Amino acid sequence: MKKISFILNVGVLVVIAALSGCKNDDDPGLSAPDQAGINFSGTWEIDGSAQAVLFHTEDRTAGYKDFKLIITHQAGTNGGTYTASNYQVGSSPWKESGSWTFNSATPEANSFAITRNDGVIVQVLINKPNLKLNFSITDPGTQTGRTASVEGAWSFNLTKK
Repeated sequence: MKKISFILNVGVLVVIAALSGCKNDDDPGLSAPDQAGINFSGTWEIDGSAQAVLFHTEDRTAGYKDFKLIITHQAGTNGGTYTASNYQVGSSPWKESGSWTFNSATPEANSFAITRNDGVIVQVLINKPNLKLNFSITDPGTQTGRTASVEGAWSFNLTKK
């Protein structure tokens, strides 16, 4: 009888030790916007893949080879700011800087939509260390480029530096 009791106690201790060693990658103490904001924040550059920047189906990667996007999120808020540099002047869907907000009060940690302060809705997909941004320019007058050179669908594949 003592052996069975001893084996049961050891078994319970093993299960408790195994479960206490498990760790969740996401901090349960963070709000959904803060967790997504942490994942989204950083310095992002073109990932070096073929067709890393697409305008409709046209490869525009060569004009963005030194492109840099710095994204910040202000903890406790539903948004942040961005700064873009080294973009193709005259035909870029990016302004030098701006702000953004999450489209949902409870964004997923790695897949969500944001709205830039120029009204452009951006679909965001984070697969660490990569970031994919998909958006369409429907009002080219709010951008830095000529109408024909920016109006339409854009896709950026970036990597975190």
